[in-house]
Amino acid sequence: MGVSSFFKKLFGSAKETANEIVQQTETAIEEAKAEAAPYLKKAEVFAEETIHKAKEAATPILEKADDYSVKAKEVANKYAYKAGVVLGNVVETVKEKANSFANDSDPENVEKPKEPKNRIEEDTE
Repeated sequence: MGVSSFFKKLFGSAKETANEIVQQTETAIEEAKAEAAPYLKKAEVFAEETIHKAKEAATPILEKADDYSVKAKEVANKYAYKAGVVLGNVVETVKEKANSFANDSDPENVEKPKEPKNRIEEDTE
């Protein structure tokens, strides 16, 4: 029976040691949480302040970008209108030229050359 009591003591003391380690670990975790709480609060406040400052700094930039966007749209619309007018004029000119060429090549509109008079007829006249 000496062997079995040896193992009981050995494993019993290991169990007690493991329980003590678990308790010490739990205590250390609770202490770490308590010590970290102020730092976590400071980090949270810092993050909120940084976000607020970033929003404040970005607001004028976003407003300027919006102004530039409006101006860019106005300029683009003006040039698009002018381009449309010029393109319309080009299309009309092309249509006119095409119609002119079509009319010039129409056999009904072509002037027929005068037939030369017969020389003999000219002399008798």
